Amino acid sequence: MTIFRLKAQIVFRDGSLLHIRQIILGEAVYEYAFHWQDAAGQLLCRWDNAPHWPETVTHPHHKHVMREQYETVTESRGGDLEVVFEEIIRSLPQLGKKAPLP
Repeated sequence: MTIFRLKAQIVFRDGSLLHIRQIILGEAVYEYAFHWQDAAGQLLCRWDNAPHWPETVTHPHHKHVMREQYETVTESRGGDLEVVFEEIIRSLPQLGKKAPLP
């Protein structure tokens, strides 16, 4: 069985940063965490499948979301990076924009 490990970082125009970590066994995502933080390093949202929130309807898939100064955990649609990008794109205008990249 092939094991593929992916670690990457994406910096968005607003200075926020997405840390990507996936472990893929064969054709399936085995373990993942997508950690999105603002330019100051504060958590905005983290999607993962660590098994520590069994009461979540979508267990083990869940996301940690910062609201004001409190972190909440809610259900997540799984480790689909496309879903993560869609959520970030919808949120970016709310974070403020810097000048476009050249």
